[in-house]
Amino acid sequence: MRVNWTNPPFDNQGIRRAIQNFVHQPDMIMAVMGNLTDGQICGALMMCGSATGSEAGTELLLSKDPQPVRLKRGMDMMRAAGYKDEPIVVLDATDQVMQHNATLVLVDAMRKAGVNVDLQTVDWATITARRTNRGPGPNGWHILLTTGGQVASENPAFSILLPARCEKSFPGWPCDAPYELARAAWLKETDPVKSRALAVDIQKRAMELTIAIPYGQYLLPAAWRETLQGVVDVPEHIVFWNMWKRE
Repeated sequence: MRVNWTNPPFDNQGIRRAIQNFVHQPDMIMAVMGNLTDGQICGALMMCGSATGSEAGTELLLSKDPQPVRLKRGMDMMRAAGYKDEPIVVLDATDQVMQHNATLVLVDAMRKAGVNVDLQTVDWATITARRTNRGPGPNGWHILLTTGGQVASENPAFSILLPARCEKSFPGWPCDAPYELARAAWLKETDPVKSRALAVDIQKRAMELTIAIPYGQYLLPAAWRETLQGVVDVPEHIVFWNMWKRE
């Protein structure tokens, strides 16, 4: 989930962080997959189960408090940070089932908490164009949901969603120099123990700043005919070498 740092009131760290209270991953997984078996509750921006995956800093996101407690805490945090009922624009790609269903769960929680949500229903092609709009304006936005795969996401140096390089970042444009120094240090670190510690620091800082918000991990099913042999088990992708059709 991306939040737009350049569009007030999301230029306020406290308001961005408060949104984590409204993200309830079990409800989102149920809405997307229809069961909890094909999804995983996970607060790691770099993938649960990976060498870099950590859930540091996810106390709000993964809280097991009852919904009324979480929603009140989120709204209280927004008010304390200066939220004055400004419309929060959430883009909803109705032609992307995963993002669409999860977005509706998020918006329902935000509205129950008292947030003034402007849900704008569009298609994914429109979002890819609109997400490039920085700041407020008629095409401005605050929240959109997207997805990422395992291969890049578990690498803090190469993940498209993790950089906080201001205008050079992926739409949302997070901006934080100390965080970027930690990412650069991770890339240069050769000691596995120190590398792991840096990954935890990156995760914790990312959640504190709310660079992005994980909304669970999802198992995407794949199927092929029995006559197709030699399918290589590669995360996230289908590769077309080594295959043959059995006669």
